Amino acid sequence: MNRKLNSVLEILLADIFWGFGFVATTWSLLSFSLFQSLYLRFTIIAVVTLPFIVYQMNKRDFMKYLKIAFLPSLFLIGEIFFQILGLTYTTPSKAGFITTLFIVIVPILEYLLLKKTISRLHWFWVLLSLIGTYFIVGGEISKINSGDLIIFVSAIFASFHIMTIGKISDLNLDFFKLNIFQSFWGCLLTLPLFFFEPVLEISNIQTKAVIGLMSLTFGTTLLAFYFQMRAQRTISSSTASLLFLLESPLAAVFSFYLIGEQMIWLQILGCLIVILSAIGVIFTSETKKNDPVF
Repeated sequence: MNRKLNSVLEILLADIFWGFGFVATTWSLLSFSLFQSLYLRFTIIAVVTLPFIVYQMNKRDFMKYLKIAFLPSLFLIGEIFFQILGLTYTTPSKAGFITTLFIVIVPILEYLLLKKTISRLHWFWVLLSLIGTYFIVGGEISKINSGDLIIFVSAIFASFHIMTIGKISDLNLDFFKLNIFQSFWGCLLTLPLFFFEPVLEISNIQTKAVIGLMSLTFGTTLLAFYFQMRAQRTISSSTASLLFLLESPLAAVFSFYLIGEQMIWLQILGCLIVILSAIGVIFTSETKKNDPVF
């Protein structure tokens, strides 16, 4: 129970960083484009931390971490890239709801790839949390368009990222180092996108944008994904995916206090439902057991 509680606290810390990430993204967009923000957050981590990490590693360990970090990096970049692309064709409220479908996709993938049976009680918490998330986005879901389908692709990438981290967490690794190598791959794989953006005017960069970018870099990317990797040593991927939804009510609270967004009673009810779902899954889920490699 102590292991589970520690993991839940680590996911909660990750959710806090991810929840604030919505505000941080709004601030960063005052001076940086979405692709510039995506590339820079990975690059800053790689430039600042990787030399110190590599200095302490031998060649064998370096190649080991480099190899293991590639696949989660690929899924993470796919998740963010298609989310950005989809947002150009659909509304943020619809995108926010469709993205949360990873809580349905992950258990299905666990069943298909790991032959893991998901309890009916877990599906109840999934359904309840989906209802809560629907309320949080204001209950505004109209007919499907191309942007919605692109966001769904992002949710699939997010699901595979959660699953991959779940398998990697079974290994005896330094997850802080692994996350840095994940950012290193993120830097390399997103570099081509940077050249399609306008030249960044340094003189026009606002202070709040820099604060937002630094929060996305060291909070959302460096620390939050580190906590995710640690937590998934104990908590299954399906349980973790549901707990990640706590990001939604946290994002709503941060947006309300920091950027002046208004919350209606339906959104407040949605936050309470998601929190109830998270509490339910904490007390009814089992501690993670090692699954077969998929």
